[in-house]
Amino acid sequence: MSKAAYLSNLRRRLQKLEARMKADGKRIAGGSPPEKVQAAGDLALAEGRLAETKEKLSRLEAEPESSWEDFKTEIEQEFDYVEATFDRWVERQG
Repeated sequence: MSKAAYLSNLRRRLQKLEARMKADGKRIAGGSPPEKVQAAGDLALAEGRLAETKEKLSRLEAEPESSWEDFKTEIEQEFDYVEATFDRWVERQG
């Protein structure tokens, strides 16, 4: 896979996560006060990880064509971690 195709795929994944986070973030309004506090904390953690992932994506974009694949594993792990964190948050809210 070329760097351009890989970055395009990562951007799509990022957009899906952002849209999902925005939509499900509205769910915080429901529930008891303790549930709202827990949900807000969980969401903040997921948002923080997403911000870190965006930063790494920017670094990947700047990597030279010859060495970008060395960075690929790290960014994949970041995306997987953000998705898993967000999935756990949604499970607790459901």
